[in-house]
Amino acid sequence: MKLLRETDATIADMAAQVGYETQGKFSKAFKDVTQVLPTEYRKMQY
Repeated sequence: MKLLRETDATIADMAAQVGYETQGKFSKAFKDVTQVLPTEYRKMQY
């Protein structure tokens, strides 16, 4: 979540940084935990 709040990195870049093979897998895992997609979470921070 820190990467989403504090960087302008793409979701795909963040997914790779934390070990996910694809952006889609990262987004699904993120939504399973937070109930929102990474892009939605990022928008809520502004």
